[in-house]
Amino acid sequence: MANLAWIELQCANLGRAKELGQAGLALMQADNLTFPFQWLALLPLIAVALASNQLSAATEYAQTLLDARQQRLPDQLADTIAEALQAMSAHATDRARRILLEAVAANSNAKLG
Repeated sequence: MANLAWIELQCANLGRAKELGQAGLALMQADNLTFPFQWLALLPLIAVALASNQLSAATEYAQTLLDARQQRLPDQLADTIAEALQAMSAHATDRARRILLEAVAANSNAKLG
């Protein structure tokens, strides 16, 4: 389902992308298992959250991306996500949002706000 969230994101169907991303994430987190490829659902969910001005949700998803139990992201993406989280911790919300938008856009062909 997470892969379908990417397709819906590309088509700017944000509601459907969110629905599929959340469903995919729920499957990956079921039964106390730690599926290490949650980025498949999390990146589209971050994009949707940002487009909906839900920075706190985007931040929560971003924190999960950096969890040690998750597949290691490429260094540049991991560093960018970490920078956004630091900005959020410093209450620099506009900066955090901008950094997360850049990170997601760099890893997607979606047109994001």
